[in-house]
Amino acid sequence: MKKLYAIILFLGFLLPLEAQTTSKKSYVVEEEQFMEQQLIDAKNCFFKKQEDVSRLWKLNLIDLLNTSTVISDPIIGIKSGLSLGYERRLGVGRSLDINLGASSNIFRSNKSNQEESLYSDYHGDSYGVEFSIAHKLYLFKKENIARGLSGNNLSGIYTSVLLGIDWESHTYDATYVQGAEPVISNTVELMSIQTKYQEIEYSASFNLGIQRQFTKNGFFDFHIGTGLRRTTVPIYDYHIINGKPTQFRMLNGKRVSEIEWGALFNYNLSLGFTLDNQEIRELPKDCSVFEYHTNKQRIIKLSLINPNKLFNQDFFEGRLTAGIEQKISNSVFSINANINYFFSVLLSDIDIDGVAYGVVEPRYYYDLKKRMAQGKTGNSFSANYVGLRSRFGLRKGKHLAIAPVWGIQRQFFKHLLFDYKVGPELFLARNDKDIRFFSELKIGLAF
Repeated sequence: MKKLYAIILFLGFLLPLEAQTTSKKSYVVEEEQFMEQQLIDAKNCFFKKQEDVSRLWKLNLIDLLNTSTVISDPIIGIKSGLSLGYERRLGVGRSLDINLGASSNIFRSNKSNQEESLYSDYHGDSYGVEFSIAHKLYLFKKENIARGLSGNNLSGIYTSVLLGIDWESHTYDATYVQGAEPVISNTVELMSIQTKYQEIEYSASFNLGIQRQFTKNGFFDFHIGTGLRRTTVPIYDYHIINGKPTQFRMLNGKRVSEIEWGALFNYNLSLGFTLDNQEIRELPKDCSVFEYHTNKQRIIKLSLINPNKLFNQDFFEGRLTAGIEQKISNSVFSINANINYFFSVLLSDIDIDGVAYGVVEPRYYYDLKKRMAQGKTGNSFSANYVGLRSRFGLRKGKHLAIAPVWGIQRQFFKHLLFDYKVGPELFLARNDKDIRFFSELKIGLAF
């Protein structure tokens, strides 16, 4: 009888314990499923996946968000571009995308800040206008609509056939000093050389890309592709006669041009604002994907972004960043440190050139406590900030630059990172001191 009582007591203790453990496991599973579904809903809402959109106006601003202009002498280096696009849905999963863009590059260099150069003054500018039209086919659009995963919109992975025309005008002026060895002539006299030419490029390419709308009026579009191009460039000889401009080859009073055919590698990253034919409405309160509630003491960052947008290029430019941001204790202060590598790749010769520099930046997230009080974020790194950015060149291109900055950083979908900063910069290098205005955008991953 005692054994029976003992068994009953043991089961009376074990069964509730097992039931509690099972209940806890079930709760954890249900919580994970809920969080996963919440994340899916937030993505659908954030990227407007469920809305029907038949047309888009697109303004690409990525160049304007990555600039560096010398305040004391802006003509030393200005490189920017802007494009306006219109996309119209032709049917389910098909659209016509038209883009018109303009770009400019103004620069100047002289011997006082380039010790190894062979000239005393060299400057130039180039301007370009580009037009393209593309037929897009969004993959699996009908299937996703049937499954309720997407609306009949202009969003998703696509393939496209793109036709484009690019016109550019170039002007270069150089003044050589006596005793130097000019690149073009064996003469050692003081002389001025001016070169002007225009070129037109026609292209056709097949591309693979992805396009998304996000929040109220944002969009990004990235595609890569390959195809053919036909370039018309005037032929010119370097004739220096009493400092007169370069002479072009002439035939019957007309400039002689040559036509070049070649393969192209086409890439394009667009990031900017868009207007569609939907009513402008507020996002639901549960669609705050920027609200990252996890408390963090440090994050590791990786980003790669193309700082310029041109239609077809013979070279590729980018900026690769790897770094870490560490909180100071459990406060609103942090230290952001990273290594940046700015590189350019000449595709025709597979020639890679780059400059590496480091950045140390103390930050103060001035609105973090307010965002936490409103329930918008945890004590992490998703807030607006002010900081003091110190940049120093590594090996090639040694320099020191100090800048007070204002910025905005957000983490969303756990591992995606958006960081934009702007401010004046004091640039110090050997034989070169400038005050610059810079604007920098980084989009990447955070862990």
